[in-house]
Amino acid sequence: MQLNPARTRGLIQAMTFSRVLFPSSKRALRQLAEGTVLAQACGLDPAEAFDENDLYAAMDALSGHWVATEKQL
Repeated sequence: MQLNPARTRGLIQAMTFSRVLFPSSKRALRQLAEGTVLAQACGLDPAEAFDENDLYAAMDALSGHWVATEKQL
């Protein structure tokens, strides 16, 4: 499955913020964040659903980009 870059970024932001706000599994993130202010703050459409497969696909999009990402942070 191919995700668009904006959605991928939003899903990764949601995963990152959720680790700080309410540490949980990827599966629980869907239940906690889907359609909420957190999802909206990360640029995700509140009407659009996502699941743990979407989250894992977004993480896969980072493969090979970790070093550059860490340097930017």
